Amino acid sequence: MSSIAVAVAGGVIILGSCADPRLDRGRIDGTVLAGPTCPVAVQGQTCPPRPVAGEVLATQRGAVKARARTDPSGHYELILPAGTYVLQVDVGDASPACPAATVDVRVAAATSADINCDTGIR
Repeated sequence: MSSIAVAVAGGVIILGSCADPRLDRGRIDGTVLAGPTCPVAVQGQTCPPRPVAGEVLATQRGAVKARARTDPSGHYELILPAGTYVLQVDVGDASPACPAATVDVRVAAATSADINCDTGIR
């Protein structure tokens, strides 16, 4: 850790640390999608999963450490200190049902964690 010092007539004033607090962090990103989206599969018809609007919560021992809203394509990104986190998706409703995902965050690394939710359509 380094500090900045400024000489001032007869003394030195320590202004603070230059250490970048993001250096001990990593990134989790991914997409939250829900499927199936069609009640009956028809040959030749595509039925892609749809993006989920919601909030992705990163927790450790039950405490929320970070949160991010999904964008219109279902993408999210979280910046967190290194460690193991459980990701949960809050959609504000009972459906779609999104499973929890355990993710390891490493310093200065990106981890992908796509979350596939179940619409309940059969």
